[in-house]
Parts: sequence; structure tokens; C-alpha cells
Amino acid sequence: MDATALDAMNCIFGSNRVAGPMFAWGAGAFDIRWGPARFVNCTFSYNNTQGLMVISGAATVVNCTFAYNQEQGLWCDSQSTLMNSILYYNGTPGGVQIGGIPPVVTYSDVQGGLAGEGNIDANPIFVSPTDLTLVPGSRCMDAGNPDPAYNDTCFPPSVGTARNDMGAYGGPGACCWLAPCDAPRIVMQPQSQTSCLGKSVTFSVTSSGFEPLSYQWWFKAAPLPGQRGANLTLVGLRPEDAGLYSVTVSNVVGSATSEPARLTVYDACVDIHMYAGLTISGQMGGTYVVSYTSNLENTNWTAVATNTLSGADWFFLDMESPFQPRRFYRVDLQP
Repeated sequence: MDATALDAMNCIFGSNRVAGPMFAWGAGAFDIRWGPARFVNCTFSYNNTQGLMVISGAATVVNCTFAYNQEQGLWCDSQSTLMNSILYYNGTPGGVQIGGIPPVVTYSDVQGGLAGEGNIDANPIFVSPTDLTLVPGSRCMDAGNPDPAYNDTCFPPSVGTARNDMGAYGGPGACCWLAPCDAPRIVMQPQSQTSCLGKSVTFSVTSSGFEPLSYQWWFKAAPLPGQRGANLTLVGLRPEDAGLYSVTVSNVVGSATSEPARLTVYDACVDIHMYAGLTISGQMGGTYVVSYTSNLENTNWTAVATNTLSGADWFFLDMESPFQPRRFYRVDLQP
């Protein structure tokens, strides 16, 4: 496979039997390009050289199984990363599982052992040499990266508890062996907003796609640390907060980035409303009650203010009036 255009997910690379000059070896998959490639929840088995060769590029390998390949499971000529994966039974008995420039390997089962966080060396115990799912009780069960982002979601093909199973049938992407998984899609874009110094503002995005979805907000093309939810709230706005914000939505299938939304920050916010002001004249020393109703056809009046005249006039300002569709007023002298 020439992985120059597409990343691979839930793919089976097996039983390739090619012999010949360079770049015609019988590897299960080639990554031949100047750029990164991604392999997620794939199996590489029974190929007559390597399971995966990474040439002139770098690969990210997550939850993959490399088994029964004639030479190494993985060969790289530049530093790649491998996590939550199984490399076992490759090469002759006791053979080398990884060749070339060693990748960064974590939370993986590598025959013969390999230094790295969470790595183990244990017989994975597949269902059979042709069925590379794990048998319950395998040491690869619940042994992957404990970050919830890698949790198992579908049982089967995963086994054990929610913690990631090493290999191609663990993690959220294992669900895609059962049914197609949709890449993220932005349903509602974040909207541009205006605010003022010291105030707060919230940007929101609505998205769809195979769960779980993860979020990363960006400001002026740089990631905002810790802002990994569907909403971004900024408080205590400063002049330097003005600019373009966007969000990237990701899942195990792929990612989608929103259109940029602009935040404009003014020195002050001015809110103009028309308030109802009543000037009431009447009997000096008399106590007057101001009431209102929103419908003259009913007899329900609500008192909003009471005052005893100490001068010729009393000016009353109804602070709630701009926020009501309409109000009618009356003034009564208390007996």
C-alpha cells in the first residue's frame, strides 16, 4: 500500500508475497512519502518481509497488531511512534520485531521486551493464528494507555473492562470493525462576537461523528491550553484577546476544523434603552401607589412603587420597562 494520500484505519494487510528490487518487497504496507501517516486499528500479518515499512516519512501507529510476518513487524527509516499495539511472532522464532530507526513505543506488547512506558513482553494469546482478537485473560487485555480517550467502547471485539486493550481490537476504533465510523463534521460553526473590556464571552461549536469526539480551540493559529470542550468561555476580556478563534474536532477516524470566528473587544459596552418615566403631582403629604398591567382588559394590577409626596412632584423611573413588550400605568391615592 502506498500511503501517500490516505491514512489507514481498520485495515488488514496480509499475505503479501512480492519479491524484487527495492520498493517491491513483500511488506504489508508502505509509507513512502515526505510527511506523516497514521495507522489505527490495523492488522499486519503473514507478509513475506515486514508488516509495515515506513520510508521517507514518519508514521503514527495506534492499536495495531503485527504478527506472523516473515521478517520484522515494523521497519522505519525515521522516528515514528507506536502505542497500544502488539508485535509478536514476527521473524524466525525469537526474531527482531522492530527494525531500522527505533520508534517511540509505549503501552505495547513487544516480543523480547522493549523499554518504554507501559510496555510488556507476554504471549498475547490470540483466538487463533488467523483470528488476531484477544482471548479473555490475555495480558494485553486492559493493558493499553489508561487515558480515557483510548478506552474500549465495543464489546466484542474488545474484551475486559473499559481500559484500552492492546492490539487492533482495542480502543474506540475497534467499533469500526463492526460498522462504518463517521469522521467529525461541523454542524454549527462558532459565531463572531463583540464584547468589551472586563466582560466575558462564549464561543460554541456543534458537531457530529463517531464518538468520542475531542476538541481543541485555537487562537491566532495557536492551540489554547486546556480548552478542549465544545464551548470556549473567555472571562475578564483584555485588548489582546481580540482576534480569530477556531476549533478542531477529532475522533479516531479523522478531524474537522471550524471556520474562524472573530472576537472584537471594545473599550466600553454601551446599551441604550428607553425607560418609562412618570412625573406624579398631587396632594402634599398624600401617599400614592404606582401600579402597572400589560393588558388593559384584565383587572390585575401590580404595584411597583409607593411614595408620600414631600414636594410638588414625584418622578418615578420604571427600570424594568425596557425589557417588557408593553406596560400600562395607573396611580392611586391611598385612603
